Amino acid sequence: MAGAVVLTSCTEHQNIEPLAQASLNAAQTEALRRMNEAGTTAYAGQTWRYQFGAACVLRIRRTFEGRADRPQDHAMAQRTIEIVSYPDGFGVKAYGIAKGGSVDLFDTTSTAQAKSFAHFADDLIRPCASPTAR
Repeated sequence: MAGAVVLTSCTEHQNIEPLAQASLNAAQTEALRRMNEAGTTAYAGQTWRYQFGAACVLRIRRTFEGRADRPQDHAMAQRTIEIVSYPDGFGVKAYGIAKGGSVDLFDTTSTAQAKSFAHFADDLIRPCASPTAR
């Protein structure tokens, strides 16, 4: 048989290191739950999934039209949460206080949902400002 085709399994996401376990208080646990709940609402074909680990690391896994991107880990200590306006919606971003830079956390068409998400993201990372949290 000429031109045999070999199929292999997709393993690109199998070698992702698990996050180190974080000890979350009740407010952080609820905030993370609510962020994940909001992340299921699609915006421009995207949805989001969040995990929170030790050393205030937020793992974001964005899915675009059913295809999951590689998860991105972001240190959240020394960050502030802000809402930005887009022509067709709103984004929630985390901005670095000391070193600058930003992390895209969530997008939505609803100002109320953006405000709610920003509130929960702030609840999640607020304890990271403490020197003992890092």
